[in-house]
Amino acid sequence: MRILKSRKTTKRWTWITMLLIGMVSVGISSCGDDDDNNNVTPEPEEPEEVESAWIYGFRLPTPQGRVYYMAAAEEVPSQVDISQVVEVGLNVRLYSYNGHPYTWNENAATMTKWDVDRTTLELSVSGVLSLGGSGVSGFVERPIFFSETRAFTIQLEEQLIVEWNPTSMEINQVFNIPSLPDVGNDNLQWYTQTFRFVTSDGKILMNIVKRTPDNCCGSSELSTNGAIMAVFDPEIGSIQYIEDERTYCGDKILQDPIDGSLYLPSSGENSFLDPYFDTSGLPPRFSVLKLNADGTFDPDFFVDLTDIIDISFYAISTYVYDGNLVCTYIDQADHSHAASYDDRFTNLGDNRRTVIIDLETGDLTTFDSFNNLGYGGGTLLNIVDGEVSYYATFGGEGGGLLRQNGTDDFTVLSTTPSGGSFQVFDRLW
Repeated sequence: MRILKSRKTTKRWTWITMLLIGMVSVGISSCGDDDDNNNVTPEPEEPEEVESAWIYGFRLPTPQGRVYYMAAAEEVPSQVDISQVVEVGLNVRLYSYNGHPYTWNENAATMTKWDVDRTTLELSVSGVLSLGGSGVSGFVERPIFFSETRAFTIQLEEQLIVEWNPTSMEINQVFNIPSLPDVGNDNLQWYTQTFRFVTSDGKILMNIVKRTPDNCCGSSELSTNGAIMAVFDPEIGSIQYIEDERTYCGDKILQDPIDGSLYLPSSGENSFLDPYFDTSGLPPRFSVLKLNADGTFDPDFFVDLTDIIDISFYAISTYVYDGNLVCTYIDQADHSHAASYDDRFTNLGDNRRTVIIDLETGDLTTFDSFNNLGYGGGTLLNIVDGEVSYYATFGGEGGGLLRQNGTDDFTVLSTTPSGGSFQVFDRLW
């Protein structure tokens, strides 16, 4: 009997002991959990990257000159705030490539690369390249960003092309190229190249714009070269000049965002030949040519604008959209040339007409989109993603940034303070 009693007592104490241990364990565990909850700081959440961002830049007039600004944003603000942008200085040009803004300082002859923080969108300098030692100086047109390791800064009138690396910000090589074609008249030895494109076979295409003589009229004959295109092959460092005598001189190359076609309208400089020079035997001065994908002229395309409009002064071709050319001119009924060549620039701001010309049919309609939005005119800033065109306007209270929706349909996205104008707009990523 005692043995049985002893076993029952032992079992009872064993059970009580286990219960107490369990209670203590639970208490210790609970205290530990409380300590963890009170003393451990949770890990901070990583800031999220901005899914998509834009770079925009503009300039404002000051007594010292034009000051340039830029900023990155998920959406460009409807009214730019001067306190929310980065001032990049006087006499600066703004570019964008592969998610990075670039600025060219023409006084220092330096190209600066900027980084954009993908979470805060803050701008910071990540590299500076001096091109002065290579001979590049002053104003230069937008560089050709050929690839992540190759960009080209071009000064044909200085017989110079500099290839540099936009990633490492180092000079790759310098090309010394032949001089520009001889145009006969010493007063015409002044050129510029505008709106460069990379052709389908990897060459760089540039139009050469010839200026009219400084003085009239002399015995020298006017240039008979016609339109001149420069085609640079970066693989072998050679340049070729292609001429088309169907027009006197072309202006900037215009790309149709609908199908990518390239057009070459005549230069407004051609307006200063008549009536001051002997133009007999010269090709038409107001026309439109078309370029093939390899940079050669399309022999089957030619539009003489004087068959459609009576031009006294041709100001500018603004753009081509879906085969429609938008251009500004003064009609013969509204303008007479000044008697003196020295006064040729007078009365050129009055009675201007802007029209839409269907380059296939010749149909003519009035273009009023910029005026209806409160602007005197606009210039193409960029074609983003290969299809959407954006324009900077002038002649309004503040400069406007416009998105093109159709041939004569625009949406105002943003405006600058009074006197300003947009200089760059591009998708960063």
